This record gives sequence, C-alpha cells and structure tokens, in this order.
Amino acid sequence: MVTGADASLQAELRRQQTLLLTQQLPVMAAVNACNATLVSSLFVFGPMRVFAGVWLALLLTVSALQLASWMKTRNRDMPKFVSGKTLKRAQITSAVIGVLWGLTSVFFWKSGDYFSQTIVIVVLGGMAAGVVSLLAPIPSVTRVMLVAMLAPLYVRLATEGEPIHWVIFALLFVMCFALVKGAERSHRHMVELIRSSREMKGIQADLTDAIEATSDAIAHFDADMNLLSANTRFNEWFKDSRAVAGDDAEGRMRAVGEGRWVVSKLLPTARGGFVSVHTDITELKQREDQIQTARLSAEEASRAKTAFIEQVGVTLRTPMEEVVAYLGSNTRASDERRAEIATHAVRVLEAVSDIADISTIDSQSYEYRFAFANVRGIVEWSAKAAAARYGKRRTANLQINIHDEIEDLVCDERALKRSLMHLIVNALENTPDDKDVGIDVRKAYDGQAEICVWDFGAGFAPEHLARVQKMADGEEAPPTDAVTTHGIGLGLRIVSQVVQRHRGSLKLLSEPTLGTFAYVKLPYRTSLYATPDALEPANDDAPEAFLDRDNAASA
Repeated sequence: MVTGADASLQAELRRQQTLLLTQQLPVMAAVNACNATLVSSLFVFGPMRVFAGVWLALLLTVSALQLASWMKTRNRDMPKFVSGKTLKRAQITSAVIGVLWGLTSVFFWKSGDYFSQTIVIVVLGGMAAGVVSLLAPIPSVTRVMLVAMLAPLYVRLATEGEPIHWVIFALLFVMCFALVKGAERSHRHMVELIRSSREMKGIQADLTDAIEATSDAIAHFDADMNLLSANTRFNEWFKDSRAVAGDDAEGRMRAVGEGRWVVSKLLPTARGGFVSVHTDITELKQREDQIQTARLSAEEASRAKTAFIEQVGVTLRTPMEEVVAYLGSNTRASDERRAEIATHAVRVLEAVSDIADISTIDSQSYEYRFAFANVRGIVEWSAKAAAARYGKRRTANLQINIHDEIEDLVCDERALKRSLMHLIVNALENTPDDKDVGIDVRKAYDGQAEICVWDFGAGFAPEHLARVQKMADGEEAPPTDAVTTHGIGLGLRIVSQVVQRHRGSLKLLSEPTLGTFAYVKLPYRTSLYATPDALEPANDDAPEAFLDRDNAASA
C-alpha cells in the first residue's frame, strides 16, 4: 500500500527526472548526430554505403526530434505534478535509439575483419557509457537503451567464438553491470536528496511558523544591513527596516509606534549577516511607569505630610504658648486676657477635632448612613454650630435663605451638617464683623440640590484659588498661604470627602476683596441611593452634643 508521503515522494521524483531529461535532450541530440556522422563516414564509400546513409538519416531525424522537443519545452515552468507519460515516451525513444545503434553490430560487423569489429565495439561501448553518464538518475530509460543497443553485439561476440571475443564479451558484461549499478546508485541518491529537501522544507516551514507565531519581531539582514526576510510583527512594528540600524547584542530599549516599547538586539550570524530581535516590553514599561508614578505620589504625599505636620505645629504652638505663659504668671489676669486665653484653647480644641475627623475619613472607618433629611434643619444646625465656635456676635450677620424646600434629599445628615459647618466657619473667619455671611438653598437648573455659602471677605487671588479648588476636588495639596491663616486647612478637605461620598460636587468662586462663593451640589432623588423603604433613620445621634460642646468651649 502506497502512503500519501510515498505517493508525494514518487511524484516529486518523476518531476525531477523529467526536468533532468529535458535539460539533457540537446546534449543527447548533439552526441547522437555527431557520433552517427563520424561512424557513417567510415562506411559511406564502401559496399555498405546505402545502409550507412539510411542509418545516418534515421539517427539525424531522431536527433532533430529531440532538439525540437527541447526547444518546445525549455521556456516552460515545470508543473508541480508530472505524470509518467513523459518518462514512458522517453523509454520508447531510448529503445528506438538503442535499436538503431544496435544495427551497427548487424550491418557494420564483418567476420574476420578486426577493424570493423573494433569500430563497432568501441562505438557501442562509448555510447552506452555516455548515455548512462547523462541519464544515470533515470535507470528505467538507461536500461532500455543498454539492452536495445548491446544485445545484438553480445550475439555477435558469442557467434564469433574466438577467445578474444569471449574476453570482450566478459569486459562488456562487467562494464554494463557497473553502469547499471552506478545508475541505481544515482537514482537512490536523487531519492535521498528529494527526501532530504522535503524534510528540510518541512523544518523550514515549521521554523517559519514558529518565528511567525512568536511574540517577538524578527528579521534577517545581510552584511550590508539589507533586509532579507522578516516576520509579520517586524513589518507591522517597523515600517522602515533601516530603523533597526545601530542596535547591538546587549539590547536597546526604544519606543515603536504609539504606546509600544521594545528591547532590540542585533545578533551576527555565521555567514556574515545579522538577525534582529525585538521583544515587546510594553507591559513592563507601563508597570515601571506606574511604579514611578506611585513613587512620585508617595514622595509628594510625604512632602505634604511634612508640610501638614509643620502647619499643625505652628497652629498649636502659638495658642499653647499663650496658655503656658498665662498659667506660669503670678499676676492676676484681666478679663480680656482670660477671654483671649480661652479663645486660644478653643482653637486648639478645634484643630484636634479636625485632625480626628480627617483621620477617620481617610481611614474610611466612618460608616455613611443615608436617609431622608430636611435641608432647612441641616442648614440651621450648621449655622448655629459655626457661630458657636466664634461667639454669638456673628449670628446677626449670618443670613439663611431657603428658596426651595427640598424634602426628599437623601444624605448622611451628620456628615453633611459638619461639612456645611466647616464652610460657614471658613466664611466667618475671613469676613470682617461688619459684613454679611450667608447660606442660600435652592434647586439648581439640573435638578440637584444646591447649597451656596457666601461671604464678602478678602477672597482669593486667582493662583491661590486654583490651589484651593484642587483641595476641594480631593487632590493632595500641601497647605499654602491660600488656606486660612487661622487653621490648618482640614475643614475644606473634610467637606470635599463628604461631598464626593454623596456623589456631589464642590466649586469655589472668588475674587480678591469681593468675597467667596462655595457651591455644594447634591443629588436629591432617592433612586440614586436606595428605595425609600430601604433607607435607615438619619445618622443624627450626636449633633446636639457637638453643638453643646462648641457652646461650652466658646463660653
């Protein structure tokens, strides 16, 4: 049973044999014509001149047909699949040529005439050797020609019966045996070459597939850096092959296209060329960038922490020095002095309270509980708590305007109260006593609840306002002179954290000497958080205690 691989090998063998036969046709035609002409010239003037002429004409005709066949097929590409018909025709042609040459043993051989016998033996032996040397890998053709050509000669030698003829018979037999074995060996060698070539092509195909499937971009260059071959990734990554010039075996990192990073290596080959290998390290580069960004953020956070600690130290040191000086004094302090000391103590308490609040928010240990709340109640409580920090004297100039009653606001009431309190405190701190501070509540044009805390204080310069807005947006920013000089800037950060947790926004508008407007927008539709029956009671278990604490501290 012939397997698919054997059938494919046989087909390729026929193709190579046909190609060899086609290439040798003009040589065989020339040898036939020349040898026939030379041999016939020896007999054309003797009694055998008629036969010599006819015999020469037949061989010249066969040679002409061979040459014509070659002229017809020489410019054609050999097809992938070749049938056995061409080789069958070649066997028939070889048999005809062999018979024509074998006729010399019949008509040109003369008994007792060693001259004619020598000519016939030399010519046929030479033709046999020449044919086998030209068509050795095609033993089916050479065997047919040898049999047709030498069979009549063997008969002549056997019939002569003299010792010399038997010796020549044996020599010709040995020569034919050697020629046949040589042809068979050439045939096997061609088969092995074809098999090796097919295996090599298979290996090359596998290697090409492996190179194509790899995640690297690979290309082959000659000694002058001319591109010989490359896989698809190389062609995609490098539109210009000259871009790889300058690489070395140690590797070089480069950007390829948009957002792709590779490490490129140029390795020499044994034959003087180069192989260029490019490994995609985009993911590693992105991780490196992320690590670098994280490192810079950590450094920035460390600097912010250092600045924060310094600001805390400055904020707490001054009032505490006043308290210590008062306690260490032996003189009786005036009422004004005692009120000033009490104010310093309240500020220390406020700073410590703000630090505790922001620590709780940053650690995310505070549990937000959303519920329906009344905006008027929240705003009024926040205003009272803010006024309590700085005395009842500011209540008269604190205006509250509720333009639209918003009954369905869903929020964490305690967190929102403290946030508004911090905004009002900032407004009170930066506004002279003779100017108003206000809180306006309305439904915004986009349907959200809008709470605006405004004042006519000193305001912020544009460059300071940008820094303060960054803090309001929740970005890390070190305390600057844009933050109120009476605190450490934590109130705004607390407000930012709470507003963001409520899915709201905080925007600041300010002009120097004209005041500041802080806009807090909060979604009020219950569908953004939960269904009405799933809402918990308001988280309002401590606001009055906080208010009482501030009132006590103020007193």
